[in-house]
Amino acid sequence: MAKIDVMPHRSIISGYKGLLDFYVHRGQPCVRSWPRKPQLPRSEAVMETAEFFGELAQEFSDTPPNIRSRAADLALGTAWTWRDLRYRATYGHLLT
Repeated sequence: MAKIDVMPHRSIISGYKGLLDFYVHRGQPCVRSWPRKPQLPRSEAVMETAEFFGELAQEFSDTPPNIRSRAADLALGTAWTWRDLRYRATYGHLLT
């Protein structure tokens, strides 16, 4: 991470996409090298977790609109989203 005096123009930032990451940390403009993917091979546990979350994400995208809207209504006034409610209801963690 390097602190910079001012944030460059968006056209300059987009020219460095994939190389540099410009951001603001506690009000101070900064720049760092672009985040890199972890090196492969990944552990078996990481691969299983990634597969599980991939399946879960697919289930969420396949959720019918009427169930999404009903879950969103139930989540109003809470810190949860409709996805949180759907996950908890599916895996038996809704009532704790």
